[in-house]
Amino acid sequence: MRCLLLLLVCLSACAELRTPQRSSLPPLGLVSRTNDPGRAAIDDAAAAWDTPGQLAGDPAAMARAAALLEWLAAEIPTAPRWSPIPRQLGYDLGFARTETRLALGIRADAPAPEVTAALAAAAAAGGDAAARARALSGSAFAQGPDGTGARLAAPGTLSLPPTVTANLRREVVRLDAVNGWNQNPVRLEEAVRAGERSTGGLGTFY
Repeated sequence: MRCLLLLLVCLSACAELRTPQRSSLPPLGLVSRTNDPGRAAIDDAAAAWDTPGQLAGDPAAMARAAALLEWLAAEIPTAPRWSPIPRQLGYDLGFARTETRLALGIRADAPAPEVTAALAAAAAAGGDAAARARALSGSAFAQGPDGTGARLAAPGTLSLPPTVTANLRREVVRLDAVNGWNQNPVRLEEAVRAGERSTGGLGTFY
């Protein structure tokens, strides 16, 4: 069953990558600043997942970290703004989202906007268990509000989200440094791959 869920999510991620979309905004209140919510989501996700052990026992913080990852996994691979980011990072975000959904009891085929909004509402609920349960009452949550609520408090070990969100933030910093946002994304990715071959992969993050 776990392998089947992974396959379904991978197929969904491939469909997302083939379907360009306009840039969207993360839910209000999910990010720490509003002058550039997309950039804030990248920074906030990396910071939230930086010490995943601190998320255990804090369902609101875990819900926010998961919501940020959900939004990034849907936004980064498909929105034109982020096209210079190597495609592999888009795939990696999808794999990290898969791991997180399995851990939290979220349906593999649930629409990302629905999941993002619900998790953001659960995060905004803070310590209000009743409000958190209402936020998690949708059909996207296969374990029901109580089941996902319990998993938010004790998600277990998640290996991919900390690595992938940190890699994404580093890539954004790198693109800033080389003015890479105005380059052709295909040629930029070819240049990155050529650099990896010349260094034997040293210094790469994914």
